[in-house]
Amino acid sequence: MRLIALLLVTAACGPAIASADPPSAPTSAPATATASATATASATARKLHATLLGERAITGDVRGLAFQTAPELRIAVNVGGALQVLDSSLRPVQLPAHAWRPGDPLLVVGPDAFDAKGGARRDVPIPKSLTCQGRAFSADGSRMSVDCQDASGGEATHVFDVMTGAEIGVFAEFQTAAPVRSGTITQSGNFVFWASRATGAFEEIKSHVTGPAMSSHSVMSPDEHALFTTVDRNWYSSDTSPARMLDPKNGRELFTLPRDVETVVFSPSSRTFAAVHSSRWGDMEHAGSASRTWITVHSLLEPAALVRLPREDVALVAISPGDDRVAVYGGGALRLYALGAD
Repeated sequence: MRLIALLLVTAACGPAIASADPPSAPTSAPATATASATATASATARKLHATLLGERAITGDVRGLAFQTAPELRIAVNVGGALQVLDSSLRPVQLPAHAWRPGDPLLVVGPDAFDAKGGARRDVPIPKSLTCQGRAFSADGSRMSVDCQDASGGEATHVFDVMTGAEIGVFAEFQTAAPVRSGTITQSGNFVFWASRATGAFEEIKSHVTGPAMSSHSVMSPDEHALFTTVDRNWYSSDTSPARMLDPKNGRELFTLPRDVETVVFSPSSRTFAAVHSSRWGDMEHAGSASRTWITVHSLLEPAALVRLPREDVALVAISPGDDRVAVYGGGALRLYALGAD
């Protein structure tokens, strides 16, 4: 069984939740311990600088960003379910006509998967007896999850093989008293992550084994060697505990991050991640209508921020497979940065 050890270590993730109401907020970590760990990391971490390589206005419903490395480094943008591809100078790239066939590479950009050669969106046929929403893909595009309701009103998350269209499994094991839940396939393609209000849990696709409850704001790295988790402050607005990065193999805390980190975006290599900071998330009780959102880039080996990007209106972020380029979208513009050592 490939089930990650973390899913069997309840103590590392918090108590199981069965109530429809938000559970009591977990005890905050001591401020002195967090400050000490952060100071130690800051003293030893290398620093990078970010050089703006280009900026391009993009209008429309921008749903996702991704990097493409073959035949050369390109930036892919999902605009309203259609793929736009830009070269490293942010100039549009005209993709050739191509008829996708099973086995051809796919490029996942936001909630959609596209033919990496021709750019057409790959739509997996869904049985007509199901009403579905919330598509998500594994990082390589080989598997898709979707939340569905059948004719009798039964709800479940279905996982499909994108290449063949075959259904891999139906998942409905995660149950809470809350009326709404959603299941999303992880980047590795091996788990469904359940979210219901403030509660989340990972279920292994192969075994249908569901681990103990944790926060609904949890993200596993593509290589399954790291797991980010933070309290859902939509429910725990007064909680001041820091965000945490855990080792899924043993549940050990690798390091903490500031409490204003709402989520992270891992690079394809899993060596680097972008932390998404939000002024609103950091202080929900006093947050106004406006919120600043910014990015810091980190290494899993050196958790202190390597660099902070200058913009504070970021909506989307992606890191290149080589961990040396970062693309961000916000304020109606795409910006490409190169990361280099000081």
